[in-house]
Order: sequence, then C-alpha cells, then structure tokens
Amino acid sequence: MLETAPTSLFGGTTIKVDGDELSGYIMQAINLLPTEVEQAYRLVTERDRILSNAYKEAEHIKNDAEVQMKKLISQHQISLDAKIQAEEVLCSARKDARDMQMMAVMHADDKLKKVEYRLKNTLNYVHEEVREFEKLVSESMATVQEERNQIKEIVDKNNV
Repeated sequence: MLETAPTSLFGGTTIKVDGDELSGYIMQAINLLPTEVEQAYRLVTERDRILSNAYKEAEHIKNDAEVQMKKLISQHQISLDAKIQAEEVLCSARKDARDMQMMAVMHADDKLKKVEYRLKNTLNYVHEEVREFEKLVSESMATVQEERNQIKEIVDKNNV
C-alpha cells in the first residue's frame, strides 16, 4: 500500500493513502497484536520457568557438591589424623624397641660381667690348685728321688 501510493502535490516524502484502507490495516494489526503479545508472554513465561528450573537444578547441584566437598574434607581430615596417629604410634614403637634393645644389651652386659667374674675366679682357683699340685708333685718327686738315692746307696753298699 505505501509503495504504490501516489505522492503529494507538494513533493517530498508525503504520500496520499486511503483512510479506510489504512484503518483496516491498523485494525488488523490491533487484532493480531493480542495473539502476538500472548505468544510472546507464553514464550517469556516458558523461558522464566526453564530458567527457574535451571537455577533450582544448579542450586541443587551446588548444594550436593558442597556436601560432597565437606565429606571429602572430613575424610581427608580423618586421613590426616590417622596418618599423624600412625606416625606417633610408629615413633613410640621405635622408641620402645630402642629402649628394649638397650635394656637387652645392658642385661647381656651384666650377665657377661658376672660370667667374666666367675671365670676369673675359677681361673685363679685353677691356677692356685695347679700351683698346689705342682708343689705337691715337686715335693713327691723330691721324696721319691731321696728314697731312690737311699735305695741305690743300700744296693751299692751291698754290691761292694
């Protein structure tokens, strides 16, 4: 309609249109407008519903993630606490093992000292007994030698 409308006598951009025809077009546009507005409203409402659901889902996912994160942090803390406790137990066990080893070494050293003392006493006793035995044997040999010499003298006197 606007493209085919004749221009005004004064020129420029002014055109002549049929008022009734223009009114018809305007009425048609007004009649179409509520349908277009209603469709736009439904689209906006649907978009708002989708966004609302998406926000709710996002919030739900975020809350689940926070719960899971708290669980993981808690489990991590439990793991750290367990590791610290295990290190303390291991350190204590090592110290106890060193202490027991030292006590065992000291006990063995004490027993060895006693054995050494007894062996020294036994050795001294044996030395003393050997000296006594040597003295007894020397005395016995001297006595036997004397008696042999006496017997030899007697035999020599009788053979002469």
